Amino acid sequence: MRNETRLTVVGRTERRRSRRYRPPSGFSLELKGSGLLGFLWGNFFKACINLSEGGIRALVSRAVKEGELLRGQLMMVRGVKPLEVTLRVQFAVRSGTSPACWEAGLRFVDPTPELMRAVKGVIASPALALGGATRTFHHDAWGEAR
Repeated sequence: MRNETRLTVVGRTERRRSRRYRPPSGFSLELKGSGLLGFLWGNFFKACINLSEGGIRALVSRAVKEGELLRGQLMMVRGVKPLEVTLRVQFAVRSGTSPACWEAGLRFVDPTPELMRAVKGVIASPALALGGATRTFHHDAWGEAR
């Protein structure tokens, strides 16, 4: 179980199957909700905390609910055509460092081969790897990280 991370969110433990990486310097994401409200709210992505083959851990400026579908345009490198992505919220907790924001785990939904090639290009760079593969995060019922 080498490259596995356990994540506990409000009493639930999930196993991560892939390592986390820093986003490349040209990384950008325009993130919106789905439907008419997504159009009206506009982009609520603030920053990428980390990236993996399965998705993105992001700082967002509005509360999102577990299971909510989001859509966006992802750019790994400046100047390259943005990729359309659909993301499902896996978890969301109030950020400890930015009180007006939330940290959200966003899983890729039906990623295209083009998206997976772009993500694997990031993963191929050892300079972007974060710490050890195994980490434990625990968030209590109020979203406080311990």
